[in-house]
Amino acid sequence: MRKIYLLFLFTAMHLVSAKSQNDVQFTHFMFNKIGYNPAFAGSDKVLTVNAIYRHQWSGVEGAPRTLNAHIHTPFAKNRCGIGLSLTSDQIGMFNTTFVELSYAYKIPFGRNTLSIGVNGRVEHGQIDWTKANSLDQVDALIQNAESSVTTPNFGFGAVYGGERFFAGVSLNQLLNNSYFQHIDLPEERELNMRTIYLMGGAVFNLGQKVEFQPVLLASYNRNAPFDLDINLGFTFVDAFFAGLSYRLDDSADLLLAYQITKQFRLGAAYDFTISELSQATSGSFEIMMQYRFIFDDLGIRNLRFF
Repeated sequence: MRKIYLLFLFTAMHLVSAKSQNDVQFTHFMFNKIGYNPAFAGSDKVLTVNAIYRHQWSGVEGAPRTLNAHIHTPFAKNRCGIGLSLTSDQIGMFNTTFVELSYAYKIPFGRNTLSIGVNGRVEHGQIDWTKANSLDQVDALIQNAESSVTTPNFGFGAVYGGERFFAGVSLNQLLNNSYFQHIDLPEERELNMRTIYLMGGAVFNLGQKVEFQPVLLASYNRNAPFDLDINLGFTFVDAFFAGLSYRLDDSADLLLAYQITKQFRLGAAYDFTISELSQATSGSFEIMMQYRFIFDDLGIRNLRFF
């Protein structure tokens, strides 16, 4: 039986392949900016709660299942922001949980703002060896490996923008921590968890009822090829959002979201796999929910993309 080795191979591909990701991945990245850059804490100008569930590579046993929930809010007259995020990621027999606290300080530059953010996080990795079947009755790899590891980490980011555009850069994991490094794998020293993210976007009016909102997310890890997500989104009558995305050498994606009330937005996305993985899976899907504590007397638009 080769399940244990297949699972390790699958996880390694998930971490360093050009067709997957080093950190967790979301097609709804434009609604989860604080997950990539702590400088976005408080950027909605109101208390915001967001949750995204991702089911990646549907039909593939042991494929990633990811859940993120976060809350962030401004304070000190919008000069500062703070956020709390919880992420759970399961890949085969590997389970990872991140708890992250973000803080942002905003510096006005005329009509625009420079936001500087830092984050501290606790990373917990666990391996469920009951899902592994070894080739040998006595497997030294299984006997010697730790089943659970908890490590600290921290990162930083910056965002410059205004009401109609933004551009940001971040490095969420300054420490090269990984519970994989506690397992005696042949290439464990090659693992690198540090990923640099670049994100930018803008809003263009196409009429009184239509807005065009292109957004891109680029990531670079020295052990993985360059990765890029490009989304072309449209918002109609401040309520309905539709977007098309392309993920480099991986998928073409469709996103839909609807502003059910001033406070509550619900969205869904489907990734159509265009890589070699299309032979094993039709694609991935996500569900997104967002609640913003916004009221008429605040003088803020009910639908805020950035």
